[in-house]
Amino acid sequence: MSDAPSGEGPYEKAAAGAEPPRSAGEPSEEALLEAVLAYGGGNRRTRHPHRELAERVRKIDRHQLLRVRTVRCVETREQEDAEHHGPLDLSDRPRYQDDVRSYVLAPPADAHETLTLELVREGSDKEIICSCDNGRITCPGCQGRGRRPCPDPETVICPDCLGVGSCLHCPDPPRRESPARRAGTGRPATGGKPATGGKSATGGKPPAGGKSPADTAARPRRSERSEAPPRTTCARCRNKDAACAGCAGRGVVTCATCGGSNVVRCEECDGSRRIDHAQCGGKGSLVRWVRGVVRRRPSVRTLTLPKQSWPRAVRHRLDARTAGWTELTTAGSDPFAVPEGVDRIHRRSLEGHLAREPREIAREVSVRSLRLTRLKLLNQPNWVFYVLPGERGLTVTRVPSRLLLLRASGATAGALTVLVLLLILLG
Repeated sequence: MSDAPSGEGPYEKAAAGAEPPRSAGEPSEEALLEAVLAYGGGNRRTRHPHRELAERVRKIDRHQLLRVRTVRCVETREQEDAEHHGPLDLSDRPRYQDDVRSYVLAPPADAHETLTLELVREGSDKEIICSCDNGRITCPGCQGRGRRPCPDPETVICPDCLGVGSCLHCPDPPRRESPARRAGTGRPATGGKPATGGKSATGGKPPAGGKSPADTAARPRRSERSEAPPRTTCARCRNKDAACAGCAGRGVVTCATCGGSNVVRCEECDGSRRIDHAQCGGKGSLVRWVRGVVRRRPSVRTLTLPKQSWPRAVRHRLDARTAGWTELTTAGSDPFAVPEGVDRIHRRSLEGHLAREPREIAREVSVRSLRLTRLKLLNQPNWVFYVLPGERGLTVTRVPSRLLLLRASGATAGALTVLVLLLILLG
């Protein structure tokens, strides 16, 4: 923690005891010493306490603190093509000629004003009757049919038996695959058609169950299918507990999407065969014009001078309501000029802050000033005194000096070192 802001102040007490230069509104050295004496920086029992205290003053730094708040009203103007679905009355909107920047608008009375104004370029508005049928057109997705072909086939392979071994007595039926399966995607199905003439591929007779050896070999093993699905009455041979429960021995199931009809309702028109025309939004007409937009928004900027880190106790006094901040005004109420009473060291920074910004049309400036003095005494090297004006006169805040902080940190480090050594010896 530093006891003073970075850098040294421009004022030091002269060897002959002359008072350092001060600006208008700054307290005199005698008033400063009186405030420090009242706080406890000197000895009131002497015959000349102020003189004794003045001889003990080591250094006096005088600072002017500024807090600036600027509110700028910024105006932007834009021009664009606009469109509205359906009829629209634009007769009540202001109009301008050619360029939106040519429209004359009174300056704002308050820099905090927020405004959005829509204009119409003269002669640009026109109503257009759409070529659709009163806002409706034939659905392009289904061509006015209301239905689309089903993305799945009429029948799909049974997911339980995959079309293989759908019945223990009947041969596997011919499979009808979906386009995705024909293209090579999806889950592949295994198994073959029954041999011609009821014979197996090896020329032998089929077994009693009606299955050739090739069909029996193509059927997935029980271990591959994990738990065997339950069996039901076959829809082809009517044998009980012989057919797959999922397809009843057919090897295929009905498409769940279309129910076997091979068509589904059109999602775009929901089966109504007609949809709203996108160009007019289903209104049958539209209005087009050139729109100009004027926007006004407040922009707030703050500035604090000097940009230094004061001790916490001093910052607390500066932010208190009782701090003696004074408002500075400019000659002739010019919001772009630096107010009177600003020190030369701050003028360049303040001029840059108050410079006109693009599209600025109004502003409100508040510049507050406070005179802060920092004193060091020879008889109290461990403390630094800050004097600032308040509602009841000058107030003093005392903070530890850098020397005292260094001594405290050194003592703390020494105590920690001794403690560590004791722990080592005792351990």
